[in-house]
Amino acid sequence: MIIYRYELPDGGGPFCTKDGRKRDDPNIWFNDDTLYGCKSIEDLKLWFNKRNINYSCYILTKYYGELVKEGQDEVLIKKSTARKMFDKN
Repeated sequence: MIIYRYELPDGGGPFCTKDGRKRDDPNIWFNDDTLYGCKSIEDLKLWFNKRNINYSCYILTKYYGELVKEGQDEVLIKKSTARKMFDKN
């Protein structure tokens, strides 16, 4: 499954660092094997806009990995199988 994410320079998303620590409380840590994203760039922009998160300082990333769960707004893939994809320009 291919997913798109907006990531901060540390590789994490808006709520957690890449290793699963909550940005607003680093004592809370989600130790699981999932990576959240969206099926398309358009869906990703809608996800951020719906939550009033400015994504201008985020880096658009694309991953391929084993599907864990597909929801209406989000897709979860196994972090251990996730491979960053680079578009050829």
